Amino acid sequence: MITKEQIYFDIKRDMHSPYGSENISSGVTVTDNVTVMHGPYVQIPSGRWMVSISGKVENAFSCYADVSAEKGQVILGRGDWKDGKILFEINAKFPIRDFEVRFFANSGAFVRLDEIVLIKDYDLSSDRSFSAYQRLGLDLILDRSSMVDSAIITRNAWEPERIEALLDLAYTLSNGQRDLIFLDIGSYFGLYSLKMAQTNMFERIIAFEADQFNYRQLSANLLLNDPQSLIEPIFMAVSDSEGSAHFVSAIGKADGNRGGAGISTAGIIVAKNKIDNIVKEKNRKIIIKIDVEGHEPLVIPGMKELLQNNLCALQIECFDSLSYINSMLTDIGYKYIKTLEHDHYFSNF
Repeated sequence: MITKEQIYFDIKRDMHSPYGSENISSGVTVTDNVTVMHGPYVQIPSGRWMVSISGKVENAFSCYADVSAEKGQVILGRGDWKDGKILFEINAKFPIRDFEVRFFANSGAFVRLDEIVLIKDYDLSSDRSFSAYQRLGLDLILDRSSMVDSAIITRNAWEPERIEALLDLAYTLSNGQRDLIFLDIGSYFGLYSLKMAQTNMFERIIAFEADQFNYRQLSANLLLNDPQSLIEPIFMAVSDSEGSAHFVSAIGKADGNRGGAGISTAGIIVAKNKIDNIVKEKNRKIIIKIDVEGHEPLVIPGMKELLQNNLCALQIECFDSLSYINSMLTDIGYKYIKTLEHDHYFSNF
């Protein structure tokens, strides 16, 4: 099975030009022998990528683009304008830092650039090894090549102390009733949601996942383990506003951590929204897990109303912004409880 990952760059927003990026997208006549366009200076995942640049060029006898890394020190590939586009391949064994596309044209040429796209093919039949396993009291579709899945397959465990800590907060809050809500923000294949569903303490569980490949695995595991459809899967990135965002896909991650997909400065385009637009509960008891690969400081402001209008306990994975998150939560009445590795626990009860 072949699937594609595509990364789009917006000419106006992501690229730079001495003629003005907005003008490049509508068309300019080149007057100097300078780089017509350059950017976007972001990190791109490793792999074999097809670079596609489309638009319109007239009166050009020299028109080409190249791709470089490490602030222009390493040239990864070059292609000439032909038949209405530039198309060439680059092969990066490691993630590309300071990824730069440079577009050149001779003086007097008319240039209008419409789109820059990176395209990578994946053969899922060779890269992935999915099988069904009985683990953790669940029937799970797991990918042996994924770091998280492999740990569950071989050790029958993943983050047991952290799941137990979250369950302890749920037991405290539930008081023996089946009236809790669980928000699984950054669900991956649904492990936390499924473990919460096993307890019979939750009347509503919502699993948010923005990576398409992970969402398919999540859906497969819900089909096997959630026949009553207690868990509501939502294919969406969680942030502080509604709109769209660049997202680095889980497919092909060099470190094998498919749970490490997240919002970035470049990547595929996904829908995003804030929790306060989706979950409009008041005077409820809510358990929340947030694991969104560094985007946590934007998730919290987007759920401020929910946090203020309900009794909540949170588990937040955070590597370098704990003080900022702690300040935001303290300002609305939350207290820090404890830390387990990179997961931090808060509540307002």
